[in-house]
Amino acid sequence: MREGAGLATSGMRVSKATEAATVLGIIAVICATYLVGYLISWLLTAVTGYSLTFQLPLVARAFGGILVLLGVAVSGSTMTVRKAREVLDSTSVTLLKLVRGAPLESRGARTESFVPKGPYCWVRNPMYSGVVLSLFGLGVLFSSALILLWGVVVMCYFLLFLIPFEERELDALFGESYREYKRLVPELFPTGRRFRAQTSQ
Repeated sequence: MREGAGLATSGMRVSKATEAATVLGIIAVICATYLVGYLISWLLTAVTGYSLTFQLPLVARAFGGILVLLGVAVSGSTMTVRKAREVLDSTSVTLLKLVRGAPLESRGARTESFVPKGPYCWVRNPMYSGVVLSLFGLGVLFSSALILLWGVVVMCYFLLFLIPFEERELDALFGESYREYKRLVPELFPTGRRFRAQTSQ
């Protein structure tokens, strides 16, 4: 997945083969993070001798359902700023930079300025925020320690690997305007402060 802070990429087009490889890569990452969560769950059970299953009260599970809906809404709100095809294409470009070591400052067909819009005014990575909220919500909704551990693994993957790489790319592309945005807007979860474009002028 690729956030891109609400940037339009209508000028960028990658091959269908690259797009297909990107989709397969995303699926592979999803499976890998789930397997890591499953392995952690299995090891904790084996080491402690205790089952990680639990049963939460109905009120707590209902709260989990609300978190799922909120997460879906947050991730979905990014589509009001960027089309799905644009997200896929920019994800493909970023993946090529990661795999082939292409220069981070390579813009391709991008000529637009850096202007965060919509949910990106509240948090730098709303798509990833929504995914994490949904996973934790599912863990609570189904009283599943495995899903909760999966959520932790996914959050760590975002925070320690994916977001740092993407933000290095955005820094290389947009320089001080992105660094100012990064100073003002939280990484994964909003704090209530709203970014306004004129602060970066």
